[in-house]
Amino acid sequence: MKNVYRTKEVIAIAREVISCPGDTLAEHLEYTGMSPEALAEQMGVPDAIINEIIRGTAPITPETARQLEQVVGIPSSFWLNKEQNYRQRLAEIDEAEKRLDDAGRSTNRRTKS
Repeated sequence: MKNVYRTKEVIAIAREVISCPGDTLAEHLEYTGMSPEALAEQMGVPDAIINEIIRGTAPITPETARQLEQVVGIPSSFWLNKEQNYRQRLAEIDEAEKRLDDAGRSTNRRTKS
């Protein structure tokens, strides 16, 4: 992807609007009236795993995607694609932020010399 993250402000906005797969999962649960705890129970995983997926702090693994497909009926490929796109976008944002930080440090060193 072309680097669209050229300023700290744009990076901050990107971090705010990026949607993790857990956002989609939370919307689906709300739509169907299923609680995260009920989903965890049906999947046979701890509640914490589902809550971490919803917050975007835990990835959807192939095993989790398969379990989600079995319980909620949404194909595992959907979940894995959402996860891959999310992680790729995060990596792009992180890389752009590092590039900006490095450029700022380089500029500061030159102005102090």
